[in-house]
Amino acid sequence: MIATSDVSAEICEELWKHVERAVSKATDKDRKCPPTEMFVFVREMMSFPWAEAWSKDPASIAQLVEEIHARRLAKFYRHPPQDNFWESTLKLSGGRDEFVALWLCMRFPPGQDPLLLAKHDAFHKLMLFTQSPVSFEYEYLLSIAYHLQLRAGDRDILLPQQRLAELIKVSQRTVSSYLDLAKRNRLLCVVARYNYAAKKATLYRFAVDRFNPVTGDELTQALQGSEATDSTSTRV
Repeated sequence: MIATSDVSAEICEELWKHVERAVSKATDKDRKCPPTEMFVFVREMMSFPWAEAWSKDPASIAQLVEEIHARRLAKFYRHPPQDNFWESTLKLSGGRDEFVALWLCMRFPPGQDPLLLAKHDAFHKLMLFTQSPVSFEYEYLLSIAYHLQLRAGDRDILLPQQRLAELIKVSQRTVSSYLDLAKRNRLLCVVARYNYAAKKATLYRFAVDRFNPVTGDELTQALQGSEATDSTSTRV
């Protein structure tokens, strides 16, 4: 387990704000079911800009959230109650174990289509671009790519053009044009090109760091430049 004591106070404060937003979305009474409250909470927590080691260790994330919760209680109460974060905040018993298990499954749940999962994510959180997008379909396609990369973590992603064309209801040629434009805008990077002889598809990486994981806004050019020089400085 990662040493939670090494996390700075600033990062803890930023994380707790993210936790509060995640809890708010998970416990929203107007939220349509399914998915479950825990599914929504985990999905929102996964959008925090975790460093790779943390994203692979949800038990440490759960421990960190519990410790921040306890410290906040100690700050506001002379005799803080023996409060369980999962039961008092999400009203879920056994929440920690469920959180860890669901996090590990959501990297890509066995038997589920990664593209359909990413489409579901994109439907609920479209990414917002600094420049006016070419079309809604372009924005939708890149949002799917963003969420696909977010779930994949530090792994390359596949963007099969015919499948994507069917998902967003455009032609395969249009998808090809959108992907070319995304590459020119440095939102997509080709890691390995299509190889017919070897029967290997094109592999991509999407620039997830160019977007605010909470609001979905594309970062300004100034912020992008600073992240390029130190892409991990603000991560846990």
